[in-house]
Amino acid sequence: YAPLSSTIFCDSCSDCSSKIQSASLGDTIYLSQSLSGVVGNCIEFSGHDNVTFDCQNNFIQGDGIGTDYGIYLSFGSDNNTIRNCNVSNFSYGIRLSSSSNNVLTNITANSNLDGIYFSYSSNSQITNVTTNSNNQYGIYFYSGSNNILTNITTEENVNYDIYFVASSDSYCNNNFTNVT
Repeated sequence: YAPLSSTIFCDSCSDCSSKIQSASLGDTIYLSQSLSGVVGNCIEFSGHDNVTFDCQNNFIQGDGIGTDYGIYLSFGSDNNTIRNCNVSNFSYGIRLSSSSNNVLTNITANSNLDGIYFSYSSNSQITNVTTNSNNQYGIYFYSGSNNILTNITTEENVNYDIYFVASSDSYCNNNFTNVT
């Protein structure tokens, strides 16, 4: 017997975060409108697993001040999907910290400090992603492995378009397809 999944709509950072954190296995949370001028962190998974967050091509735009996250998967937020999102003007457009087996697809993370930042996060699929004009890195990996990058466009980021920091080569086993 498989649990029934629900379709849930949200319309603000706090509303989306609350609904993600209380979602059941397999639920999909849809952002129903663009969010602009966001102060602080916006979407937070806070260790919740097995949820899909779909921005429906809406924008999540920060205020460009302080250290904050557009979408934040932390504390073992595993097996989630984030799709159809355009995230800008945050310190970290999307940050995964100690969160693995996630899928990021149809993502644009431009004009942040770092577009997408992975720390201690492995076995994720990053597909159809654009990270341009970020003030440091397009995509940054710290001590993760077995991430699969497909159809990535990243350019005009100040430091590096894609950057890896790992304690040894064994932590840097990632696969690339069609990365420009």
